[in-house]
Amino acid sequence: KNIVLIGATGSGKTTLAEAMAYEGKVIDRRGSIENNNTLSDNTDIEHEYKRSIYATTLFTEFMGRKLNIIDCPGSDDFCGNLFSAFKVGDVGVMCVNAQNGWEVGNVLHGRYARILNKPLIAVVNQLDGEKASYENALETMRDKASVKPVIVQYPVNQGVGFDSFIDVLMMKMYRFTDENGTREELEIPESEMERAKAYNQELVETAAEYDDELMMLYFDKGSLTQDDIRSGLKLGVANRKVMPIFVCSGKKDIGTKRLMEFIINVAPGPTKAPDFLTVDGEAMPADETAPVALFVFKSQMEHHIGEINYFRVVRGTVTEGMELVNSRTGNKEKLSQLFAVAGKNRIKVTQLEAGDIGCTVKLKGTRTNDTLAAPSAVVAVEPIVFPEPRYR
Repeated sequence: KNIVLIGATGSGKTTLAEAMAYEGKVIDRRGSIENNNTLSDNTDIEHEYKRSIYATTLFTEFMGRKLNIIDCPGSDDFCGNLFSAFKVGDVGVMCVNAQNGWEVGNVLHGRYARILNKPLIAVVNQLDGEKASYENALETMRDKASVKPVIVQYPVNQGVGFDSFIDVLMMKMYRFTDENGTREELEIPESEMERAKAYNQELVETAAEYDDELMMLYFDKGSLTQDDIRSGLKLGVANRKVMPIFVCSGKKDIGTKRLMEFIINVAPGPTKAPDFLTVDGEAMPADETAPVALFVFKSQMEHHIGEINYFRVVRGTVTEGMELVNSRTGNKEKLSQLFAVAGKNRIKVTQLEAGDIGCTVKLKGTRTNDTLAAPSAVVAVEPIVFPEPRYR
C-alpha cells in the first residue's frame, strides 16, 4: 500500500511516520523533531526550521505487508511536493491537530486531494495536548471537509493523560500502558456503551450505503459483521464518499497499529486504485508480469552520491542491472542499484514489483516526470501537472 501523509503544518505527520516505522521494526528507536533525528525531516534546513520542507519517502512492514509512506510538508509554499507524492500514492492520510481542528492547511490539502481524485482517511493527532478537543476537531471536519467524515474511533480521556480510546468498528477499548505502543484490549465500560453503540450504528449505516447487497443484508438482519463493515467502507473510501476518522498520539505511539491495520485491510492498493495512464490515455494495470515501466516522481542531489531518482514501478518487475529506455530521450539507462527508501536510510534490494516505490542512483539523463520502460514496450506515463509557481 502507498499512502501520503498530509495536513496542516504542525499536525504531527512526521511524528506519526516515525511511530509507523517503529511499529514495523524499520527503526528500533523513535527519533524526535526536537532532537533532529527523525527519518523524515533529515536535511539541515529542516533541522533549522523544525518542520518539513521536502516530501520524504519511507516504508514500514506490518501484518506481512509493506507500507510505503510519503510524509509531505504542511506549508502550501511547498505544495509541489504533494502533487508528486499523490501521483504515486493511492490514499491520503489527513492529520488533524486535536488542538486546532480542521485548519487552512487541511482545507488546502483536502482541495488538492479532490482535484487529484484521491481517497482520504483522517486521523485526529496530538490528543495528548493540553488543549486537545476531539469534539471541536470533529465539528470543524463536519463543517469544512469535502468528504463525509464517519467515526471509527473516539478518545476516552483526551488531554495530557490521554492513554485510551474506543474503536467502534472492533467494539473494543484500547488502553496503552507505555509510550512504545504496548496496549491492552478491554471491553467497553458501561459508561461509554451507549455512545459507542450509537457511533457503531452510524458506521454500519454508512458502510451499507455504498453496497446494495450490504444494504439488503442490513435490512434483513439489522446489523453487519466487522468484515461486512470493512467491505462497505472499502467502496466508500475508494469512491471518495466517506472519510473514516481515527485517533492517535504519534508522540506517545497511541493508535498507530490500529490505523495501519485499517489501511492494510480497507485502503485501496495498487491493484484496486485507478490505473496509471499513458500520455495517449491508455490504462496501465499494476501487473508484475507485464513489460516493465517505472515513473520517476522525484529527483534530488545528495553529497557524495550525486543525483538520486525516486520512482514507482507502474508495471512489471524491476531487477538490479536491468537496462531500460527513457521514453523522453530514447536513451538507454542501466539500473545498477535498487533501494527501498526509509528516509535518509536506503536499503539495497535486488528487485521491486509493480506498485512498489524505490530509488536508484547514477542515471545519466533521467529527471522527474520521465518514464523508463522495457525496450520491447516503450511507453510514457502521463506526467505530474504541477501548480504554477508563486515566485520564479
